[in-house]
Amino acid sequence: SPVPLFDGTTSRQHVIVQYSVHKIDLDGRITHKEYLIGDKIQDNKKVIDQLYEDLEQGNGTYIVWYKGFENTRNLETAKMYPEYQEFFEKVNEHTFDLMEIFSEYYYFDRRFKGSSSIKKVLPVLTDISYDGLEVSNGVIATGILMDIAMGNIPPEQLEKHRQNLLEYCKQDTWAMVRIWQELVKKIGMIE
Repeated sequence: SPVPLFDGTTSRQHVIVQYSVHKIDLDGRITHKEYLIGDKIQDNKKVIDQLYEDLEQGNGTYIVWYKGFENTRNLETAKMYPEYQEFFEKVNEHTFDLMEIFSEYYYFDRRFKGSSSIKKVLPVLTDISYDGLEVSNGVIATGILMDIAMGNIPPEQLEKHRQNLLEYCKQDTWAMVRIWQELVKKIGMIE
């Protein structure tokens, strides 16, 4: 937003208002957690509080797509909420960038068309894609998220938009799980 979304934020700053987390336990069990800010909210503190709980206070390894972006959001959030500085630093220290496998050409397929975008890699390695989603890219998602946060969505449309955003964000983290699983299969770690 050209006007800061919340107190303590700056013009055009990316602010955490939604997340999706797929957790893989050592026994292979997968669980999903998600959160999306409500409408007309004055800050994102509830999102951060819940993220802290869902990321188990920073214990684990975190797989993301484009670590530079994600870790910068974490550092900015730590400045907004100093009580979470140690948590976000710990998360950043234990973050693995899945995209680097493709952007650094450790794994290459001509069907990626020279891209390391998750939307190009996913359908090549798995049987899933972003086709058919109402919200199918970050530009659309960002616009809707801003409208929700600012209270610009008519009440009768709010739940539909919320569900579309949750589905899109969940697809992003599920995509990483599926890509990771395929890579692990290819190197022979699982069947």
